[in-house]
Amino acid sequence: QQYLSLRGLGSRELWDAFRIGYVDGSLLETLPKNGPTRDALTQLGVLNAKGKEHFKGCLVVPLEHPDEGLVGFYGRRIDAGAPFPHLYLPGPKRGVLHWQALKQARRVWLTESVLDAFSLWVAGVRDVSCLFGAGSLPTDLESALGRFGTPEVVFCLDGDRAGQEATQRFSEKLAMRGLRCLSVALPTGKDPNQLL
Repeated sequence: QQYLSLRGLGSRELWDAFRIGYVDGSLLETLPKNGPTRDALTQLGVLNAKGKEHFKGCLVVPLEHPDEGLVGFYGRRIDAGAPFPHLYLPGPKRGVLHWQALKQARRVWLTESVLDAFSLWVAGVRDVSCLFGAGSLPTDLESALGRFGTPEVVFCLDGDRAGQEATQRFSEKLAMRGLRCLSVALPTGKDPNQLL
């Protein structure tokens, strides 16, 4: 809670809406030493090959698919010195943050990260989702945008070269599917959470 509050995301309404949690490492105390539950969690990647919690020390947000329900998690290490601050389950990144917005909104705002999407939400822009980085347009997100016929997308990516290039690349891709794409140019070197 302190970590989120320091980043301007101390809203309990936000925490409840996105079901934000924290992995404190206590899961292993509640699981049987062996058996199908532990095996299933290992197969999913919630537990790693050594039997430790994959997301230990992370803020965790569930990621869903409109038809399949919960299909993934986003984890954000709260330790500033962590070498890999962003974590997902092993394998392809599945799910869409706040897919319901794509279904109902005429305009959806896309950020690079989960915390940036939360920043827009706290600032009053509620129809948000995110890309999970500037590297690619997630398959589940692209599919949901097409499926629900979301008419307009506003890219609000980081104010750096990677964000600008991703905005251009993804705008062209989505425009070919008939979506109107707009963008917000952020100050150089800034992301939505820093601005919040």
